[in-house]
Amino acid sequence: MLRFIPEFFSGCVIPFRALSLLIRSPRLWFWAALPTLVTATAYFLLFREFLEWLKPLLPVWVTYSLGGIVLLVGIFFFTTASTLIAGPLYDLLSERAENLIQLPPVPANEQGLQAWPRHLSIDLVKSFFALLGYALSLAFSWVPILNLFSVLISCLLITYQFVSYAQTRRGIGPLQAVRLLLADWPRAFGMGLVLAFPLAIPIVSFFVLPTAIVSGVMFSKRCPTPF
Repeated sequence: MLRFIPEFFSGCVIPFRALSLLIRSPRLWFWAALPTLVTATAYFLLFREFLEWLKPLLPVWVTYSLGGIVLLVGIFFFTTASTLIAGPLYDLLSERAENLIQLPPVPANEQGLQAWPRHLSIDLVKSFFALLGYALSLAFSWVPILNLFSVLISCLLITYQFVSYAQTRRGIGPLQAVRLLLADWPRAFGMGLVLAFPLAIPIVSFFVLPTAIVSGVMFSKRCPTPF
């Protein structure tokens, strides 16, 4: 318990330190803004094509009413779409942040195109683990007392996702990533708890994503087991 409190608050301050680093590092601004711009452009083009497809089929007022509903739903899921559409760009932001935070270098055997298939497979398995964890968290959220456990799982999963960028580049697989997270769970819980609130707010969340990415790099800097 005595260890939990300082470690928990140490995790809580990580997102604020990450935001401070982003503000003080103009070289990161481009990489922080690029994923949002790419996703917004993709949204605009898809939305325009959707309206053009509907116009010959429906009255104008119905077309624009449906368009408004689709737009609202799209905004609500913008953060999820951004991580899917612009995931590699967030990885570039993470890599640039590593240079400033001075993480240990990526091993030679994990660099270059030859490592890309392995990294992709790690990402896919980690995504499956995360979905499974969120499903478990959702199931627990309806059960009294266990819903507190649901909050813990959700916060740990948030940290798990954003620490993943630096870990995957170093070939750290899903199970090892889970072990690293659990070895430092008070700090992971604190970081995930602070990020959970802004990430749950539509529109606000995609402005918070760059901070979450850099937070993951900062968390990795003090990982109990070195890369």
